[in-house]
Amino acid sequence: MSAPDILYIGCGPDPDIDPEARVVLVEPSPDHVPVIRGQVRGMGRRVRLIPAAVAAETGNATFHICNFADLSGLDVPAPLFELMPGLKQVKTAQVQTLSVADLLGQARIREDGYTLRCAAPGVVPLLLNQLLADGALDRIGALWLTVGAEPFHGPGSDAASVIATLRAQGYRLLAREDDADPDWPCLKFERDPALAELSRARDAAEAAKSALETERAGLLARLQESEAARQAAEAGAAAIRADLANVQDRARTVNTQRDRLEAELEAAREQAARLQSEAETAGEKLRAAQEARARAEAELEETRTAHAGLKAQLTEITTLQSRVEALAKDRDVQRAAAETARADLGMALRMQAMAAADLKDLQDRHAALSATKERQDALLGQLALQLGDVSEHLQQIEAAPGSPRLERGAAAKKGDA
Repeated sequence: MSAPDILYIGCGPDPDIDPEARVVLVEPSPDHVPVIRGQVRGMGRRVRLIPAAVAAETGNATFHICNFADLSGLDVPAPLFELMPGLKQVKTAQVQTLSVADLLGQARIREDGYTLRCAAPGVVPLLLNQLLADGALDRIGALWLTVGAEPFHGPGSDAASVIATLRAQGYRLLAREDDADPDWPCLKFERDPALAELSRARDAAEAAKSALETERAGLLARLQESEAARQAAEAGAAAIRADLANVQDRARTVNTQRDRLEAELEAAREQAARLQSEAETAGEKLRAAQEARARAEAELEETRTAHAGLKAQLTEITTLQSRVEALAKDRDVQRAAAETARADLGMALRMQAMAAADLKDLQDRHAALSATKERQDALLGQLALQLGDVSEHLQQIEAAPGSPRLERGAAAKKGDA
């Protein structure tokens, strides 16, 4: 058998087979397989049967056979028993399972544009997910899928979710047949290359938009960091200015103390000079007294008294000299403090200049980031306009009275009728 036209999963005991088509039937139920083999025995190599269930992995699994054959499967969810009180599991059987990739390999799917039919609602979510993951969905020209009106087999198994998934992949819904059972409609899709291309363009545009949004968020974060750094730099500069003011106050205080000490030192020097002059005068008097002692014994007592006075003055001179030395030491200490204050002042001025340079650099970076943000906002605006144009163009194509897709849809509906 050459490459098939139709791959029919969950065909059941009485499959609806196109007499002119090449068909691969897939049916796992041990009760249905012999019946199907008897039906297709006379059809030659045009129809082939694969007795297996579609699963996530190739191997063997338990197949649950219910009194409603269409609801049999590898897993019968509890909501089905609640929806249909008469539904019962009759028995189980071990069956072969095939992954979607292995099933396509055994079915010898080599050409694009074939029709995929699936009458097993529980298989549809797994089938679509594996086809998408393997990049094999684009090869299908049409899909006929029986699904639940509600997500009986879990998220993504209901009709609305399946329609949304396939529309996003470029498939147009041709019909929703639910006359036989509203709870299990049959959805018929046809691949529309133009719709698929527009979907890919829309996905690319959304991806670009997301990337731009991410970049914009990064720029905003960097801008906020720059603003925080600028504020921290300004706070540091303010602290440096406050420290500089304190140093200047201390320098003024030290200068005042230095001037006062220098004045006291000058006064002490003047007093020392005066005492020195007095000491010299006293020495002259002492010499005169000593000379007078030789001249007259009568003046001895007066001379002794004068001598005692001179000794007292000498003691006072010694005390004053000690005070002068102490003042000189204090003057040296105050000069050293003044030099330290001048050094602190120079360091503070250099730190202030460095902080000002850092602040200027942060302001330049802030301006550059703001310009980049404005360019990104402009690009986002242009992208939004382009998305609007694409959406409007798509709506015009679908709504045009002479559209080839509308004509094909109408022809398909007449053929179904």
